[in-house]
Amino acid sequence: MLLRRSLTTGITVLIISTIAGALGHGFGGEAGLRQITQYLVLGLFAMSVDFLWGYSGLLSFGQAVFFGLGAFCYAWVRKGTFAFIPVLENSSLAGLLSAIVLPALLAVIVGYFLFYGKITGPNFTVVTLALSFLVSLLALGWSGVFGGYTGLPHVPPLALTLGNWEMSARAGMTSFVIVTALCVIAAAGLRSILATPFGLALEGLRDSEQRLQYLGMNVAQVKMVVWTISAAVAGLAGGIYSSIAGYVAYDLLGVLLSTEAVVWVAVGGRGALVGAFLGAVLVRAVSYALSGIALSYWMLFLGVLFILVVLLGSNGIMGLVERFRRGVPSATGS
Repeated sequence: MLLRRSLTTGITVLIISTIAGALGHGFGGEAGLRQITQYLVLGLFAMSVDFLWGYSGLLSFGQAVFFGLGAFCYAWVRKGTFAFIPVLENSSLAGLLSAIVLPALLAVIVGYFLFYGKITGPNFTVVTLALSFLVSLLALGWSGVFGGYTGLPHVPPLALTLGNWEMSARAGMTSFVIVTALCVIAAAGLRSILATPFGLALEGLRDSEQRLQYLGMNVAQVKMVVWTISAAVAGLAGGIYSSIAGYVAYDLLGVLLSTEAVVWVAVGGRGALVGAFLGAVLVRAVSYALSGIALSYWMLFLGVLFILVVLLGSNGIMGLVERFRRGVPSATGS
């Protein structure tokens, strides 16, 4: 059962990525494929948000902190900032590992004070919002490390080396294939975690934290684990994004990206990893198309879309798919 669910999730992500890539290449050539590749990375980031919010009920507006930190970690390693540390030599593998480990460590530190300090509900959301503001301002002021307003340009792409053979993600199709493979693996991995007893504990946390405590579960520990895993996945997404975009800026740590990710999850369907992935790719693609028509109004489109999803109560795209599959009328009675 666990293997079947993981394979189903991975294959669905693969199908979505393939269709998106074909459409992007068909309409925009190499540039369109690169654009879609970035959207796939943001889809991976959205899955980290959904893993936290959709399955445990913890709504965070600070998830971009881990995404942005992962992006900067990859850039620092690949640009030789930590060349004096042998394990952090200028390699793609070291860059991606640092993009996973450092955000996870930050999540452990912050999570300890949040969860063992019993910060819950709206207070938790507000604290994560403040964290995002604080870290983005810190990055902006610490220009010697984060690059200030100009950021860190010319970040080297992903490169895999085996002896004399080397594969670089500089080409659009190569980067698309690598990113798709990483998204599929991450989606299947998260789905396999959710199919374990820990996944049941997350559902209990989402439905009734107090009831979970009555059953003898260490709620703070459960929150720490899901918070750390989601941060690690967000950091991985940030590292990949840095390698694809070739540029990192302080706004990747900010509130706007965190808010966008919440919208993606809501549109795709909270509590469905595939829905979060699809929501990110779809909303980003539509936003890009609209920005070419009316640059000043694409954020208004996002806001209206989010309000409609909340008012209709359809649980996004996946909710509509589920209703159609079961033949149940929508909330509007149509």
